Amino acid sequence: MAEKAIGITVQLLDSDQYVIRQASSRKRSDQATDKQFSDRQLTVIKALEKVLRHCKKEGIQLIGFSDELVAQPSGLDPQELMSAYALEVDTSDAYKGADSLQGR
Repeated sequence: MAEKAIGITVQLLDSDQYVIRQASSRKRSDQATDKQFSDRQLTVIKALEKVLRHCKKEGIQLIGFSDELVAQPSGLDPQELMSAYALEVDTSDAYKGADSLQGR
C-alpha cells in the first residue's frame, strides 16, 4: 500500500521568491461540505486513479500542456518536450490546464 502525504503545501516561486501558485494536499473528508463530490463522482475519481496506476505500471507517462493531455512512453529522454511517439489523449473536455483557469 502506498503512503499518501496529507497536509503538504507546494509553492511555485518566481525569481524574486514570490508565490506564483500554491497547492495543498488534504484528506477527502476535510474538503468543504457545500461542494463535496457525490458518491458516484468519488467512484469515478477512484477509477481514474486506478487507470493512472496502470499507466505507470505499463510505462506510460502523461504530460499536461495547457488544455491538452499527452501520453508518451516513459522511457523517452525527459529533455525532449515532445516526441514522434506522443499521442494526444481525448479527455472529453474533462481535463483543464491550470493556465486556462486563470482567466475565469
